[in-house]
Amino acid sequence: MEQLSPNVLLVPKNPEIFNVRTSLRFNTFLLVAIAVLGIWLYQLLSSFPASHFPVNPEISLSIIELCIALVVARGYFRLRALQCIERQRGIFAHIESFRTIPGESSSRAGIFLSLPAITLIPHKGSVWSYLLCLLLLILLLFIPPLIGMLAVAGLFLFLLTMLILIAFFVFLFVYIALSLLKTEITIEVTEHGLQIEKKGYQSMKKSLNWDEARLFACYKLPGSFPGQKIMYYELSSSTQVITWMSIPDSPSFLTIWRPLLSIGEYHHQMQALCELITERTGLPLCDLNELLKREELDSRN
Repeated sequence: MEQLSPNVLLVPKNPEIFNVRTSLRFNTFLLVAIAVLGIWLYQLLSSFPASHFPVNPEISLSIIELCIALVVARGYFRLRALQCIERQRGIFAHIESFRTIPGESSSRAGIFLSLPAITLIPHKGSVWSYLLCLLLLILLLFIPPLIGMLAVAGLFLFLLTMLILIAFFVFLFVYIALSLLKTEITIEVTEHGLQIEKKGYQSMKKSLNWDEARLFACYKLPGSFPGQKIMYYELSSSTQVITWMSIPDSPSFLTIWRPLLSIGEYHHQMQALCELITERTGLPLCDLNELLKREELDSRN
């Protein structure tokens, strides 16, 4: 057995914080840009009679702004949750730095429990439903100003604009659908550690050896819809972080990811995976949300 230094066991920052912050900045910039476009459009169309536009094009821009504002709000709450959880990650990493971790020899001497790979794939019905809703939203947003364009600019410009928009969105929808439906996430246990591979869109492959693990935790983050919470698991070393999501017991039609196995078999494998990680690394599974709740209760008292 070897006592490890706290400095060695500090885990790196969760990379999801950088991803959410980057997305939040981009969406905020997009929101400001559309607001500026709305002001310019108002000044441009003020010289035309209102009768040319069955629906004011500014209404379409307002709806777009509202949708992006909801996305920005969702990103903000997700970032706040990650920042609170990040503080708990650091605290628990310091606590765990004083424990004794099984050395390489004792770890290899243990019995290796072989678990089948856990694979997640997109649910076709959910993917096409999302794309259909997006298409309907785009139609509602673009048809009123295009009708107004027909009355103001003429038939040729109207048809040209329609052709460009149709070609663009058909390409976009096909690309998104094929990218998502070809994506596959696999969580696999090897003799030396844990390996996660994502095939298809934005392919990646990460692995972490058992003797390098310094933190094993779980936490919930806000989902895409109000009230929705998604459970994430994390296994971290001093240099990298591996995360994977957990599918709820009763996934709704809006849940994109589904396991290849039945839900019952999937959760049985997830529980076995958590037990195996604890056995191979000596790390208990820490619920960071529970630690955060305790900290809030202590601060109130």
